[in-house]
Amino acid sequence: MNFLVVPLFALANAGIALSGDAIAAAFRSDITWGVIAGLVLGKLVGVTLGAALVLRLVPSARLPGVDLPRIAGVGALSGMGFTISLLVASIAFEDEGSADQARVGVLTASLVALALGAAIFAVAGRLRPLPPPIGETLERPPEDDRDHLVGSPDAPVALVNYADMSYPGRWRLTEALKEASDLVEQGHLRLYLRHKAYTPEARTAALALEAADRQGKIWELHDALARCRGEFDEQAVCEVAGTLGLDVDALRDRMAGGADSFKVEDDSFDVEGLEPDGGPVVYLDGRRMHGLINRWTISEQVNRLLAEKGATRPD
Repeated sequence: MNFLVVPLFALANAGIALSGDAIAAAFRSDITWGVIAGLVLGKLVGVTLGAALVLRLVPSARLPGVDLPRIAGVGALSGMGFTISLLVASIAFEDEGSADQARVGVLTASLVALALGAAIFAVAGRLRPLPPPIGETLERPPEDDRDHLVGSPDAPVALVNYADMSYPGRWRLTEALKEASDLVEQGHLRLYLRHKAYTPEARTAALALEAADRQGKIWELHDALARCRGEFDEQAVCEVAGTLGLDVDALRDRMAGGADSFKVEDDSFDVEGLEPDGGPVVYLDGRRMHGLINRWTISEQVNRLLAEKGATRPD
């Protein structure tokens, strides 16, 4: 509708007789070429130079992905005049023949501006590709001696989970990772746990997990907290830890001492601003996973990565 019917409706009501003689006469007219030059070149030069001046004088106006090549593309596209340009052409010329020549210039400029804008964006994308959006690639590669690892460190595919244990839906990702355990057992996938602690509850849980790791029961506590429903505080976390046989006093002392605070904050800083509602942030071989994350989507992505690496695909 927007790309076919509306333009055809507007063209039919533009009041232009697009006969062969009229078009030939228009392209012999200085009026037509003046309109084309003004819309295509004038808009391109004006928008690009104006934006370049602002970027030069006001550094704070610079935004990710808004560089001069892309601004030039937008400047070219701004030469696509239609309703207002046609109205101005009608008002500017009393002679109907001159007005028709100006209207042909407007329509031609729109086509040229579209092609020029597309070409500028294509060349810019090839010569100066934009960096991936923030958070789309893993900030730090997995570290076997620092991160919490499940599986063989030699497995070809790495999944890094930045976990917010206060997120109400945390159990869904935990179940998905457990269901993908066959990939881990076959040596195709290794799992890493990091922390995403934006809230006091998430920070408490993260510190508790680090303290539990000192007692060799981080995964038992992780799974138990993932199964808990609702919010929890330090008392609730310690009660869960007690049911697992952890030394609660030692757990409390390490949490209060702040020995693991830097690690928790460092992990959280990697994904700062991502999924502020506490949702999972998961990276597979350094690329962030989006959409539904379950056993099937994980297996599909792992299979694809294994095929790219030339490794044996899991059954």
